Amino acid sequence: MKELSFSDAPYNWAICFQTDCPLGSTCLRRRVAELAPKDKMRHVMVMPSAREGDRCREFVSAEPVRMAWGLRATFSRVKSYHYQEMRPMLESHFGSHTTFYRYFNGLRPITPQHQEWIASLLHRFGYDAPLRFDREEYVYDFTTK
Repeated sequence: MKELSFSDAPYNWAICFQTDCPLGSTCLRRRVAELAPKDKMRHVMVMPSAREGDRCREFVSAEPVRMAWGLRATFSRVKSYHYQEMRPMLESHFGSHTTFYRYFNGLRPITPQHQEWIASLLHRFGYDAPLRFDREEYVYDFTTK
């Protein structure tokens, strides 16, 4: 896994400069802020009101997670009549036909939560083999806004 850099974070992803936060050492927002270029003048940031004592509503773990891309390998073993039944459920879960298409074709990362949901859907249809994605990699999770 490559080392974290400021440019890894999406352009509008909020970062945190609260140096007194007890969660700072394990928070991805704080780690990215520490990597901000010295000449950076503006950026979206987490406000102090997000903190509630030792908790923060904007906390994102700095631990890498196993993300997956592409569902072709997963659904290549699904019978077409099952896939016809699953497709509307998948589109509903991912929000729309277009969004599902982006996940299916590897244009968006599939979070561990989505991976679990897909596994449970396949299990309901009798498919219990481990999920196979087109690509898997440990990355920092910037999917949280």
